[in-house]
Amino acid sequence: MRSLRAQLTLGFFTAAVAAVALMAFAVLPGLETRLVDARLDDLAKLSRQYSPRLREAVGTIVPQTELKDLVQSTADTTGARVTVLLVVVDSKEGLTVVPGTDFRAPGRVRLSYACSLEQIGEAVKRIGALGQV
Repeated sequence: MRSLRAQLTLGFFTAAVAAVALMAFAVLPGLETRLVDARLDDLAKLSRQYSPRLREAVGTIVPQTELKDLVQSTADTTGARVTVLLVVVDSKEGLTVVPGTDFRAPGRVRLSYACSLEQIGEAVKRIGALGQV
């Protein structure tokens, strides 16, 4: 027979493992969801607060260096990554390009697409034609 001390140790160890398992499977997933939802709510509030200043500057004669400083100061103030998206439409070609500028890759263009490879190939040709104009 085991001693009383060994039985108590085994009992407490079993209870501790059960408590940790309960936390891992019952409490933590809900906590993670609540934390993510809270962060998204905070970002939505910050967006409503700071986006009007950015909207006023984007697409105007504000120099890119000033816009870059505004975006960086907004990111620093909010503690979030700030990306400025500007939609450019070429009515002649019927092409829409959405450059994404986070000021870490100057001179680059970010394209978003959900279409066939043939359509992407055609878009690349049109973008090339725009660059030659």
